[in-house]
Parts: sequence; C-alpha cells; structure tokens
Amino acid sequence: MIYLPAALCSFILCDNISHDQGKFSLMGVFYRVHVLSYPAKKRCYVILGWYGEEGKHYFSLRFLSSERSRVLLEMSSYPFSLEAHRPYSNGIIQVELPFEEEGTYWFEVLLDGESRGYFPVFVETVGETTGRLA
Repeated sequence: MIYLPAALCSFILCDNISHDQGKFSLMGVFYRVHVLSYPAKKRCYVILGWYGEEGKHYFSLRFLSSERSRVLLEMSSYPFSLEAHRPYSNGIIQVELPFEEEGTYWFEVLLDGESRGYFPVFVETVGETTGRLA
C-alpha cells in the first residue's frame, strides 16, 4: 500500500472527551469562546488526527496571540508512530488557554519541528444580559 507523507487530517477543540471500546466521544466541540471579562482562561482538549506513511514523528503546538506576534502557550514534543497496518494516530492534549482580550487567537501546528498550519479560535466578549454562556 502507498501512503502519503505524514499529514494532519483533523484538528478539533472540545470541552470533554471519553474513550470506550477503542472509540473516542467528543463533547462540546467548539471553535468560538464566549468570555465575560478579561483576562480569561478556557480549559479544553485539543485533538489532532494524523495520517500517513510509516514512521516515528512528533508534533508540537503553539497558542498565539491575536496578532500572532507572541506565544501565549507552548505544548511541545508529543511523539506518535504511524504504521502500515495503522496509518492513523490521534494526539489528545488537555490545555488551559489564556485570553487577554477579544479577537482571533491561533494554534500553530508543527510536525517534526516544521510548521504545518494555523487554526483559529474566535474569542468574543458577551454581556451578562445576552443569555449566552461564557
């Protein structure tokens, strides 16, 4: 069988995750966070799905400020292996994301030390009278 080089095939943020009988259940999937005041923090899980040819790899994440000029949180060196009989691998990380102000924050995904893309997280300020949860 011929596989592509290792590549990210999914990037998901969620509030909680469970694992049963070899399957993951994700609860509260989101890409937008509602905040009442700043600074704020959001505890969540980041799930990265990898696919590709056999080999040992590692991934890292950087959580960047809205202007992408500052690293607010760095998660580095999570090893994983892809095999011919199992060309998929999931990386699951629990994090507490810091938010300084409203805006679009970014996750930078690195594979084997090289940047592979950016994924946004939208942060909005909500008032107590809007009825929306933070």
